[in-house]
Amino acid sequence: MRSEDGKEIIMQPKQCMFLNYNYFIPGANKDGNHFRYCCVGKGKKFPTNGSIEDDYAECMKYIAIRREELGRGILGTCRDCQFLVDGVGKDKQQNSFILNSGLPGGDKCNAGCIYCDSLENKNQEKCKYGVLDIFKYVRGNFESETVYMSYASAEITVSNCCGELLDIWNKTKWRGKIFTSGIKYCGEISDLLNNADGVSLNISLDSGTAETYKKIKRVNKFDAVIDTINRYRKDKVELKYNLIHGYNSEEVEIEKFLDLCAAIGPKFVCLSNNQNEQGHLDEKLHLAEYFIEIAYKRGIKVNLTLDYFHNYTFQKIKDYVVNKPYLNDIVKFEYK
Repeated sequence: MRSEDGKEIIMQPKQCMFLNYNYFIPGANKDGNHFRYCCVGKGKKFPTNGSIEDDYAECMKYIAIRREELGRGILGTCRDCQFLVDGVGKDKQQNSFILNSGLPGGDKCNAGCIYCDSLENKNQEKCKYGVLDIFKYVRGNFESETVYMSYASAEITVSNCCGELLDIWNKTKWRGKIFTSGIKYCGEISDLLNNADGVSLNISLDSGTAETYKKIKRVNKFDAVIDTINRYRKDKVELKYNLIHGYNSEEVEIEKFLDLCAAIGPKFVCLSNNQNEQGHLDEKLHLAEYFIEIAYKRGIKVNLTLDYFHNYTFQKIKDYVVNKPYLNDIVKFEYK
């Protein structure tokens, strides 16, 4: 960024909570086979070369450069990112691995969510290594207590290597999170939730009724998901609600979802925005505020996944919560 006289303007030193971890996000998707260091899409994409070791080293090298640049106030591709905070970042002794959709061994799902960008995956064959390969690499190269594993690679319960993946996870006791449709119950996941500290299950229910669920998920499995949820440890389950204009963007649907959650008693509920929908800003703001207030009345904790909201809505929601002290105890901001 330069001033009118052409001199470079150095911004205040910044840090990013993402760069304080070691993110490794590989995947073959509609844009081709690549990995990146940033979970909110701000980071540079690198083509994989077929070697986990080389790809990981390249990713860590670029993270170090980005962290150093941010510390000098050079924002680059991170400019305007809502997750930047003031100050120079410090390394943390944690290795975070986010496995993205499209990797071999995790390229299927038993739902067809209308907001998912991985349904038309045409490039799986370009990925030289798969989910199981990454699990084995992490197990062999990092101390278990330093690992945070986030499995978002389609649906783990229908993966061809589901059993092997969860066997490794159960034995290593990694901290982390599994994103699942919840359609299929898995005993190995239940064992993991029961036996490992710091592991949670995230299920995007997105609705309070079977009718709305079917419109969004394009499968008629609402009752199956509820049954699955009730078979897992409730204090390890997060239930997510993605706001989608024209589908679940009515107050009555939000009330039915939160009534259902109050009966289930999950760890907390997650409120997110449809990642492919950046319009309807005032509507989304109103619904987010309404969601938070109803959750408060039902005694439910809320985790706001604000990375998918437009910056305008994001800031307004944060201001709304901060200015109402009674909400501070029940509302948390994910990635904060």
